[in-house]
Amino acid sequence: ANGLAERGWQVDLLVLHTKDKSYIDRLSPKVNLVDLNAGRARYAAPALLWYILKNKPKQLVIFKYELIDLVVILKKLFRLRLKLIGRNISIFSEASQKKISLFTKVKSLLVGGHPIEHLNGIINQSYEMQKDLLSVFPALEVKSTVIHNPVASHIEHFANENKPRLNQEERDYILCVGRLAEVKAFHHAISAFALLTEKHPTLRLKFVGQGPLEDALKKQADELGLKDRVDFEGFQTDVIPYYYNAALTLLTSNYEGFPNVLIESIVLGTPVVSFDCPSGPREILDYGKYGKLVPPEDIESLAAAIEDVLSNPSQFDLAERAGFFSFDKAIDKYEHVLERFN
Repeated sequence: ANGLAERGWQVDLLVLHTKDKSYIDRLSPKVNLVDLNAGRARYAAPALLWYILKNKPKQLVIFKYELIDLVVILKKLFRLRLKLIGRNISIFSEASQKKISLFTKVKSLLVGGHPIEHLNGIINQSYEMQKDLLSVFPALEVKSTVIHNPVASHIEHFANENKPRLNQEERDYILCVGRLAEVKAFHHAISAFALLTEKHPTLRLKFVGQGPLEDALKKQADELGLKDRVDFEGFQTDVIPYYYNAALTLLTSNYEGFPNVLIESIVLGTPVVSFDCPSGPREILDYGKYGKLVPPEDIESLAAAIEDVLSNPSQFDLAERAGFFSFDKAIDKYEHVLERFN
C-alpha cells in the first residue's frame, strides 16, 4: 500500500478492524485506512458492500481467502462492476482441504464453482504455490502470475544503514519467528536444539511469537532439561534486533506460503536453516545456494545443518541474495499486474 501510494496510486487499505494497532504507525499518510469494524471476515459483508457502492473502486486486491470468497459472492449477487485480484497466500490444496463445510458448498452454488475461479487475476507468492494452485484449477493459468514477497521497507532501510554483525561470538542464540501453532512445528526446533546443547553450553533458543501451543512447547523444553535455555519472547512489533543478533534463523514448518522470516533474516545478514517444506524455502534459498535445506522432520539432519552453520556462518553470500527481494522490484510487479487487469 505504501509503495503504490508513493508512486501516485490512490490507495485505500481496508482492514477488518483496528483493535490490534501494532503496525498502523508504519502506514504512509498517503494511504487511506478504512476500518470495516468486523471481528471476522464473514461479518464484514455489510461494511464492505457499502464501501464498494459508495466509493466505486476500479480494483480490489484481496489478501485473504475468506475475503476472496466474500467479495466474489457480493460481486455476483449485486452485479458489481470492479476487477478483483486475489493473492494466493498458502498451499491452496492444503488450505482448501481443511475447509470442506456447509458454507463451502453454499458458496460454490452461489457463484458456480470455487470463488477463486471468478477472480480477474491471481498473485502467487511463489512458483511452487502457483504450480499447486494450477494442479487444482488448470484454467487459471492465463490469470496467474508470481510476485515474491519483498522484504519490508523498514527492514530494507535498516539493512542499508547498518552492516551485518561480524562478531559471531556475540551471536549466542538460534531464532525462531512465527505463530506458536501446529503448522510451524516448532517442537522440531526444540528437539534439534537438544542435540546441540552439550557441545554449545552457552547457546540459547529463542521464539518470537505467540499462539496456542506455547504451553506445550514450554513443557517439551522442560522435559528435555532445557527450561533455562529456551526463551519465549512473545509477540514483538520490532523483530529487527532479534534477527540482527542471532547466530542463525531456523524454520521448521510443515508447509509455508512464502516465509518472510527467511527473507528478513537474509536481508539482515543472518544465515538460515530450513526444512525443505512446500513451498517457499527452496525458492528463497535457491535450492540451498543461500542457506541450508533439510528434509522435513529429519531432526538429526536438522541438528547437523545447524552445527555446520554455527561452525561456518559466512559460507553463504547473503548480500547477493538480499537484492532479489527488494521492495522496489515487488512494487514494479504489482504495478504491472494492476495495469494488466485494469
